[in-house]
Amino acid sequence: MKMVRDALGDDAVIMASNTDKAKGIVTVTAAIDTDIVPENPVPPTSVETPKAKKSLLSLEEEGDAMTAIDVIAQALEAHGCPRRLVNKILRQVDDSEYDTPEQALSQALGAIFAFGSVMQDKRTPVLLLGAPAAGKTVTTAKLAARAVLEGEKVSVITSDVVKAGGVEQLQLLTKILKISLHVVEDGESFKAAINHIPHNERVIIDTGGVNPFVVQEIRVLQELIKAEILQKVLVLPAGADTIEAQELAAAYAATLKPTMLIVTRLDLAYRLGGILVAAEVGNLSICEIGVSENIAKGLKVLDAEMLAKLLLHDVRKPKINLFAQG
Repeated sequence: MKMVRDALGDDAVIMASNTDKAKGIVTVTAAIDTDIVPENPVPPTSVETPKAKKSLLSLEEEGDAMTAIDVIAQALEAHGCPRRLVNKILRQVDDSEYDTPEQALSQALGAIFAFGSVMQDKRTPVLLLGAPAAGKTVTTAKLAARAVLEGEKVSVITSDVVKAGGVEQLQLLTKILKISLHVVEDGESFKAAINHIPHNERVIIDTGGVNPFVVQEIRVLQELIKAEILQKVLVLPAGADTIEAQELAAAYAATLKPTMLIVTRLDLAYRLGGILVAAEVGNLSICEIGVSENIAKGLKVLDAEMLAKLLLHDVRKPKINLFAQG
């Protein structure tokens, strides 16, 4: 990849590669990826380089060794990533520096995306938002349970008074955890609940499902939370079509302005391109992921290494269990 960039510049992307085992040569076909067509377009260029131990990684498909570029490109396309995003990630891949495609992809993802946890900031209330049935209420319960198990004082607020059983579900959980639940219906009651909770308690807020394309629904939530300093977290189910994920993330970013992303139902999804698209378009830090229905252990913090492992798993094979409960 370094030789390709030296020849064509930083916008170069790998289009194809071929290995001649007899001659010990790797032929790489590359081109410049740009939205602006230069006056004198540069044609695709083939670069031949001596076969290097680290540039051909220990992965074989149908008997032929593949470069990290090949492996990663095929995996991202299998997960539904658009070509634009695939190329953006491939530009960060240097297969001469890493022994496995997983290591190379992990480095590339870490260079492009931010990772973290919604629980890092204990003082700022966490507000979960998203479409109906995205998993906000269950995620609220999981975050509250984790905080309690870690010895924190927690209060939960919910404005999800429309969904049948939503409040009752949280009432049962908060009773078991022995934490307070505040049910709010408007901005005034929301502000009162925030002010009533002691400053040393972590606050987790569940909201009703909001269609980001319906102005009135957005305005209701904006009115509820106005003038409050909150960590706004978009909750998005895994497995969503990448175009849908892109449009949803863009719509929420333009109106409610979340800064973090929690992905639910990862244990049920095979194709994860929607995670990358949503995080990129919405400029969101990728945080917790829902990996099971277990309230106490059903959330994991996602990092670049784990995401690379998930993306490189062959979607045609049985789903790997990275999240077995120990």
